[in-house]
Amino acid sequence: YLNLEKNFFNFSANWGRVYTVKNLLQIILYSLDNGAIPIHTEKYKEKFFDPLREYSTGTFLTEKKAISAIEEHRMLSKQVFLESDILIITIGQNEFWDDLQMNIAWGSTPPLSLRKNKKRFKAIEYTFNQNAKDLNDIIKILKGFNPNLKMIFTVSPVAEYATFINNNIVSQAFAGKSILRGVLHEIIPKHSGVFYFPSFEYVLTDNPNSFISDNRHVKRFKVNQILQSLEKAIL
Repeated sequence: YLNLEKNFFNFSANWGRVYTVKNLLQIILYSLDNGAIPIHTEKYKEKFFDPLREYSTGTFLTEKKAISAIEEHRMLSKQVFLESDILIITIGQNEFWDDLQMNIAWGSTPPLSLRKNKKRFKAIEYTFNQNAKDLNDIIKILKGFNPNLKMIFTVSPVAEYATFINNNIVSQAFAGKSILRGVLHEIIPKHSGVFYFPSFEYVLTDNPNSFISDNRHVKRFKVNQILQSLEKAIL
């Protein structure tokens, strides 16, 4: 297991939690395509950080230290992708904050004081085709630099805790998961050495509270709950 950069989650490099396909593509580009994505820094509460990555990756007292740390991270991230035999990638969400000023997707939700600037920030939900294009690019770029690399993709069963697109977080979260799962279903067979592992399905189908013993058909009391909920919504 490659562990080239100290980080909170013991990932191979200090990427932080990577939530969307768009965020992942940015990491691949800044690691393997020099100049594709310039180094960006953001200042908040007198500290500097990398907006391309999630907040757990750390903050710095000066912009100079932030830039130096980002440069080192990018070098180590590239090394991970070039030296790995197997890369496990879990994609989980389908919303991100688009920074219209920097032309990047933030790795975390921007602080409220910043995202109030509607001319700079916009909440984005990726379409099926946008995810498919970026995912294809990710695989092609990685394979181009490391032809023997094998990739295992999974979908995270952990739902979003907030949405900036819809009023119903439950429906919004499942819509995002469905898009991501569908994209993987279409893209993976097109590439050699790329596989899918059903962690998403393991969690959601193992539901003895709602399913009868065949783990397929819904229990009668759950059907009644659904119909009663529908009736209340209509009335």
